[in-house]
Formats: sequence, structure tokens, C-alpha cells
Amino acid sequence: MVESHSGLPQATTAHSVIRIVDGAGKTIEQGQTDQPRIVALHRGNGFLHAAADVTAVYRGKSLVQKVQREIVYLPPSAVVVYDRVTTTAGSQVFQLVTPASPQIGTPSSTLTASGHTLNVQRVSVPTGTTPSVYDFAASDPDHDFSAGFRLDETAPAGDNRFLHVLWIDSAAGAVTLSGSDGVTLTVGSQAVTVQFNRNSVGGSIMIGAQTTTLGTGVDTLPE
Repeated sequence: MVESHSGLPQATTAHSVIRIVDGAGKTIEQGQTDQPRIVALHRGNGFLHAAADVTAVYRGKSLVQKVQREIVYLPPSAVVVYDRVTTTAGSQVFQLVTPASPQIGTPSSTLTASGHTLNVQRVSVPTGTTPSVYDFAASDPDHDFSAGFRLDETAPAGDNRFLHVLWIDSAAGAVTLSGSDGVTLTVGSQAVTVQFNRNSVGGSIMIGAQTTTLGTGVDTLPE
């Protein structure tokens, strides 16, 4: 983060990830692993799909059963984010690090910086999820940050799914839940529906009348 004195904090609390907190309220830090992390990377007509399974970075801790994230990027400025998280105790926190303080609303939170507004819509989150804002400059125990904020959405432990859509200004609209693990939105003049498999990486995307299956595997993308 540019607002930190060290330049690149490694702590999980400083990044836009799902944070795992144990039953005693302590963040479980991630570690290095040689296991593959990117399990899907595909570019199609009007979208980019990527998925990562980062369960291994918790190095076998029994509390952490599954941590997977899938994203579908919809040009020019919209992203669908789907998280599968299974833990046996404590809590799970969806984090988004931001330069300006988010304004929490229902179902969206927003923040404005440099003349643009980022919308973060909670399409589907676990029951009991509570949003809040963390101020790095005021609260960072290491005093490493001079500015910056973090949107936190804290959910109880369990076999949970988080589905969000993020977009800048008017890049997307009419965002609604589709089924239990999907979302429909408009991007430009087109309707887009993204469906995710609940228990395994993949799903489908429909843009206009064209449907594409989203699966595992990593494509070689042009540089």
C-alpha cells in the first residue's frame, strides 16, 4: 500500500482477501506453499475468468477447510467476486482495502476518490454478516500507515459463500441475485448472468444470448 511506511506490508489484514479469524479472535496468517494456487484462467468474448484455491497457504490448520476465490471481469470496469470459505470456528471477514472511507449502505457500500465512485454490492453473503470500516491511520497497531481504510464484512464460521459485484461509476447496473449462487446485471446495453458452482470451481456466464461454461484449467493468454 502506498500509504504505508514500509511500502509492502505482508500481514493478511493489509490486503483485499478473506481473513480467517480463530475462536480467540486472532487472525490466522498465510504462509508460503509450493502447491498450485491458480486453478482457472480463461478469456472469452467480453469477459475474463480467474479462480484461485488458496487453502494450502494455511498450511494444514484444521480450522481452515476451504478458501477459494473466483472472479469474472467484465470490461471496462465491473468485477464479479465469488468466495467459497469453510472454517470450523471463529469468523470470516471479506476485506476490501480502499484509499477513501467507504460509506456503508444496504445492499451496497460506496467510496469516492479521485473523482470516481466504487460501488460494492453484497449480492449474497452469509446470514449474520456485519459490515464495518477500519481506519488504518487511527487503528493500525504497528503505526505503519499514514492513511487508508478497509471495508470489512464479518461473518460467523461455517460453510459460507460470499457473492459481490464491484463497479466504477455507471459501468454496471440492475444488479440482482440469480438463483442461490449467481447474479444478473447490465454492462453497457447487455444483460449478463454469471452462475457459480456452489461446491467446486466453475459455473457459467451468459452475455446477451451467448452462454459459456466456466471451468478449471489455465489458458495461455496473449501478452
